[in-house]
Amino acid sequence: MYPHNKNDQNNQNHAISLENQSVLEAQNDIRLNNLSKKITGDIYQDVVNQNSFLDSSSTSYDNAGGLIGRSQRDLRRTVSTRNSRFLCLLVLLIVFSFFIISYLIKLLK
Repeated sequence: MYPHNKNDQNNQNHAISLENQSVLEAQNDIRLNNLSKKITGDIYQDVVNQNSFLDSSSTSYDNAGGLIGRSQRDLRRTVSTRNSRFLCLLVLLIVFSFFIISYLIKLLK
């Protein structure tokens, strides 16, 4: 049981050291595998969230595009008559005046 000479003791220490290394390697492999599963799961969840966000953004942009298209159509219809053109020019003048007045107010402050 007890080593009789120095070589036997060194051999036993070396054997114990190899056993410890194999145990540590096995633990490292288990931890690495768990970490890999966690990272893969996190990446998957992030991709799912981003795809969901992109889908909702696409729908929002499609809705906005439809709204702009309808607004353009309505504006063309409004501008197509002579009285409507006067009304459109009046609205543009009011909007332009608003921006000029707000710019002047900012300059005075």
